[in-house]
Order: sequence, then C-alpha cells, then structure tokens
Amino acid sequence: MKTVSDVLCFLMSFTVVLVVLTFVLRVPHIITQQPAIVDEYYLKGFIQNVPLDYFFVFVYFLIALFFIETFRVTSENMKIVIMAVSTVLITSAFCFYFQSYPVSKAFFSRWFHAAGYSASVYDMLLLVFTYLLYRFLQNKVAK
Repeated sequence: MKTVSDVLCFLMSFTVVLVVLTFVLRVPHIITQQPAIVDEYYLKGFIQNVPLDYFFVFVYFLIALFFIETFRVTSENMKIVIMAVSTVLITSAFCFYFQSYPVSKAFFSRWFHAAGYSASVYDMLLLVFTYLLYRFLQNKVAK
C-alpha cells in the first residue's frame, strides 16, 4: 500500500466484506459451526473486536502484498492465490499454536480449540473477498 487512496480502498473493502460475510450472510457461523463464540466476538465484543479485526486483516493483507511484490507477481489470479494461501498458512499457524496448549479463558484459545482449522477457511474468504473488492476500487480510483 503506497498511497492514502490504497489505504482508503482497503478500509472500504474490508468494511463491506466484513458486514456482508459476517453480519448478513453469517459465514463464520456456517463454516465454523460455532455460533456462540462467533457472536461473543462480533456482537458482544463489537466495540473492542471489530477494530482488532481491522488490524489483523490489515497485517495479513500486508504480508500477502509483500509476497506479491517480492516475487513480482503480475497475474491477478496468482495474486488471489497468494492472498488465500498466505492467509490459510498464518491462521493455521495460530491454530496450531493455540491447540498446542490446553484451552484457557483467553478468547483466541477458546476460538481455535472450538473452531479449529475451519477458522482458516473463514479468514481466507475474508481476505480474498477484501482483496477482490480492494482491486476493483483501486481500478475505479485510477481511472
């Protein structure tokens, strides 16, 4: 992300995708089959956790963009694959870490013990759809 418009495109994209996937379509409920803990995170902890999601998704996004730029990827399809694979790898690593220890009262410990690796699928969808909308907006702004 090199410009203010890139950051704004990201913020708008993630906002739309988060609202549609999480609150309208309830994708994390469907994928993880853990509605109680999803509601705890997104509904009960809305004020604290939604900004946290912006931070986490932004970091994931930057990591994927780093690989895209480092390997000078030009194919949009390959960029999407990198976004998906890097997200799955990062979330799966967190899942492995948290599942390596007994479940605790900490939210992410409970989350990864309950949702398991299905959390990686949800995160991957969140990042890929955010990236697709981000690129769409970037192309519109550039014209």
